[in-house]
Amino acid sequence: MTAEGLHWATNFSCFTEVIDDNILLHFHKYWSNPDKESIKAYVDKREGLGVPIFMGEGGENSLAWYFEAFRLYEQHDIPTNFWSYKKMETKNSVISFDKPDKWDEFLVGSLN
Repeated sequence: MTAEGLHWATNFSCFTEVIDDNILLHFHKYWSNPDKESIKAYVDKREGLGVPIFMGEGGENSLAWYFEAFRLYEQHDIPTNFWSYKKMETKNSVISFDKPDKWDEFLVGSLN
């Protein structure tokens, strides 16, 4: 069973006891400092309850931030998921694709 924290999966204060022997706590992480203090509450909850944690949604940031954040997770044995791995015309995602032909016309048409 996977359980997310409060406030868009960023707050683990709701987890006060282990409700299932097969549980994983899942958090999201965007636009915070990629330092030990920014993940302390998650790591503390993992240690306090004895359950695994997972950074299940993170990204939408600079390449330098990605490097530091994902290295931090690895150093603290926190599995991760990259969000979003695919975006249009960008350099800060795993996959980037060109804007489709007539994309702008499509957007204008979808507003009408």
